[in-house]
Amino acid sequence: MSYPYKSQVIHLRIGPNAIPFQVQLGTLRAQSGYFNELIRIKPEDFNNILHLDFLDPEEFSQFATWLSTHTCPGISFYASFIEIGRVWLIGERMEAPSLQNQAMESWVRKYMRDWPPACIAQETTLYLYSLTEPGSPLRSLIADCQAHSLLRQAPERGYLERYTPEEVLDICLAMSRIATFGNFMHEYGSRHLQLEFENNMHRYRVGFGNGS
Repeated sequence: MSYPYKSQVIHLRIGPNAIPFQVQLGTLRAQSGYFNELIRIKPEDFNNILHLDFLDPEEFSQFATWLSTHTCPGISFYASFIEIGRVWLIGERMEAPSLQNQAMESWVRKYMRDWPPACIAQETTLYLYSLTEPGSPLRSLIADCQAHSLLRQAPERGYLERYTPEEVLDICLAMSRIATFGNFMHEYGSRHLQLEFENNMHRYRVGFGNGS
């Protein structure tokens, strides 16, 4: 059996309540490793309405919006760090590195909007760590953000006691790595630190061009 035409619009029903979505097949296959493999294995399923009850409709809505517009509410100017992190996780589940990398760029822009930036909220760190694995680029980004903030301003007593040992280790390793670039407390320290942060974007990227 032949594959459906790339220009075909396919109809999906997402979640237990079968929320309807329409997406362009060629874009879906190009951007999502998950769907590309699904279509490769069983192309005949995509000639009709496909019901994927195990996917979350709210998450897929963000993904479908991004497919058609190259943006979505979760990575907009006003999105919170948790919202941006959730979009990154959607990209991970959909095997969509372009979405993950765009979420990372959105996170960094938000973090550096005010300089020097404040620490990422503890609730955000704990929540996103609970949904990621050791070595995750998202964990690396969170740890680096915390390290940059702590190098600029000493934390209150007992600050790191709020975090798990795994999170503390990541933050301390990030502080050690960043601090080797020099004394950031001098007149140009914030700009120096900002440039170092920007130059490490390759560490947070997923897929082609991540510097790995």
